[in-house]
Amino acid sequence: MAFEPETIRRVLALAPRARTALLVGRRSAQASEVFEEARTLGATYLGLHHTLVDPSVVVAAHRAGLRLGAWTVNDEGD
Repeated sequence: MAFEPETIRRVLALAPRARTALLVGRRSAQASEVFEEARTLGATYLGLHHTLVDPSVVVAAHRAGLRLGAWTVNDEGD
């Protein structure tokens, strides 16, 4: 799991069959751009901040061939 695309690239260069997850925080990007970035990188999963996930995003991720997970922080203030 990594927020930085370069980390995903490096992991896959060392272990091409590794399962990887591109993590996406609260940033303004179109869902299609995020899906394309994950697919281009070869990421197996896409981990989105929970505020970015809604039913349409789930459907779009699955259509893009990506497994989707939602993540949160461990601080109630965030």
